[in-house]
Amino acid sequence: MISIGAQIYTTGSNGQSSGPHLHFEVHTSVVGELSTYPNPGPGDDINPESWLGASGCPSPDPATATAASSGAVNESGYFNWYGRDSFLWNTDNIHMYNPGATTSQGTINLPGSSGLSYYLVPGAESYSTFPKGTIGGPVQIAATTGPSVLASQRVNYESSHDEVNAPTNAPNTAGTTLYFPYYGKVGCYWEDNIHLLDPSSSSASGSISIPGYSPINFTLGPGQEGYYGFAPGTLGGPVKISVNSGGPAIYASQRVTYYRSFDEVNALNAANADYTLFLMYYGINSDYNSDWIHVVNPGSVPSTVTLTLGSHTQSQTVAAGGEWHTEFASGIYGSVEVQATSPVLASQRVQYRDSFSEVDAVSPASEASTLHFNWYGYDPSSEWTADYIHLVNPNGSAVLGTISLPGQTTYDFYVAPNSYNYYQFPAGAIGGPVTLQVTIGPGILASQRVQYFNSFHEVNALEFG
Repeated sequence: MISIGAQIYTTGSNGQSSGPHLHFEVHTSVVGELSTYPNPGPGDDINPESWLGASGCPSPDPATATAASSGAVNESGYFNWYGRDSFLWNTDNIHMYNPGATTSQGTINLPGSSGLSYYLVPGAESYSTFPKGTIGGPVQIAATTGPSVLASQRVNYESSHDEVNAPTNAPNTAGTTLYFPYYGKVGCYWEDNIHLLDPSSSSASGSISIPGYSPINFTLGPGQEGYYGFAPGTLGGPVKISVNSGGPAIYASQRVTYYRSFDEVNALNAANADYTLFLMYYGINSDYNSDWIHVVNPGSVPSTVTLTLGSHTQSQTVAAGGEWHTEFASGIYGSVEVQATSPVLASQRVQYRDSFSEVDAVSPASEASTLHFNWYGYDPSSEWTADYIHLVNPNGSAVLGTISLPGQTTYDFYVAPNSYNYYQFPAGAIGGPVTLQVTIGPGILASQRVQYFNSFHEVNALEFG
């Protein structure tokens, strides 16, 4: 037995390690070295973080880092965090595509690391990575010559895959009122951090709040990044990030680890709320064991929300500032349309086997005649077991076009009015970028749904301009 305050060990960095650390477990019934009969499993385990908090031990202070100055002509984007070690975070690639008519040249900057140079001729795609052991944020992509590029960050964490688009590639992503539909730091399997970035030349301060919990106050200097987490056991939504009056617009993302998977999603800006939203695909089965649709009402009046999946509908009135989440029955598949009496935000939170993924709903205003994905990989003989391009046509007339990937035969696509479709390149197809080009009809919405080992992730398409 030990008492609070007693030294139990010292930290070290032996073996396969990225730095000094200590493995620490708390058990309530222990015989010998490990928990045994009558509690042979994890039944007597306690989350060390929650035990420390209950014992009066504070959590570490949020970390901040200052973005490197680049003298850029065109900002191509920021990523809040970068992490690549030799064990858990085994891949962290920054992908860039130049859809412009002239060459783009610039640097990828990360505080404390040497900048990476890039050179992309028109139509070219490439990716860069910092050396192993690099960790911190923010990452800044800065075009010093030529057009800005489309950028995304593709991360492999243990045996899972995640991709997040640079928030500057989407309109109105930075804001003074931002939302995440839900937050969960429960049990030993969910970790949930809110990352904030102030890209401006002035300081930003404000609060992060969840109904029923004490808010977290933040202050960020010009160019600073910081991350914050609520206490273990926190569960609910929405998360609201509010910058104090007169402060600059900031970026935010939510980085979640669940079991052996990782997911990151950019914050939803209240300015992007709409009466109609779409989720590209929905489905619960033996592998996709949960598929929750979350709706946030950022307005000042209640909003009656109706979800439509084929012939199935669900409705709920969501209070001003409130959140609602629901599921459809197993075995129902297709795109989901969200209709509301006042503008709302929405996302889809999916558990596939032992992995977690979240993707934001998109407005018909986001439809475009040209869309891109930075990378594609489908090889069922390896870990990349599926890669589907999903298309939604929110219009009353059919949409026709092409899907192209360098080195592969170009596909023709067709999406009926107010319908959806999906496509996949042949096994062995790998590379980038994927380009969707509408040739007949209005614009299209699209997402990419990837299965990697026993994990799943979905990312929405990138639009240039």
